[in-house]
Amino acid sequence: MKLIFTILTVFLCSLQMYGQEHNFSKDGVSLSWDLDWELTEQDSLDGDGFYLALEKWGLNESGLFTVTWLYSNVPEEIFLDIFQEQLRKSYEGISGVSFSEMYDSNFAGIISKAVDFEFTELDVKHTGTFFSFRTHGKSFTVLKQEAVEDSDKNAPGFSMIESSFSIN
Repeated sequence: MKLIFTILTVFLCSLQMYGQEHNFSKDGVSLSWDLDWELTEQDSLDGDGFYLALEKWGLNESGLFTVTWLYSNVPEEIFLDIFQEQLRKSYEGISGVSFSEMYDSNFAGIISKAVDFEFTELDVKHTGTFFSFRTHGKSFTVLKQEAVEDSDKNAPGFSMIESSFSIN
């Protein structure tokens, strides 16, 4: 009987945790993510801005979301060029990274500029998008990246993060 009670208690506790979310708030920027994503990095960028990274939790998971902001007015095109160059350097020698042309977009209801990209690593095709915008005296770049094969299982997490993203 104790075993059944213990199993039932563990099951009910895990159900209660399922669907819970984690929250982040700093400098008027806030967002939420559920338990299958994890905050993996945050950095103050030497007082010039802030960087935050979330990754899909688990073995062989590929979802990555980052947001970077600077406390200055950097045009979207320049910010996107910087991030594209950093991505090229990160994957130099592994495979070619290809980028789309810059286009007008929208992230979390905020008018932005965007660039899509793709690359292959270890025979796995990855895609992503950089979004850049300026608001509330800050310049932002958001990255959404994933393996193509994981896009269906990453979609709910990306959707939750984006729908909860706000700047005050």
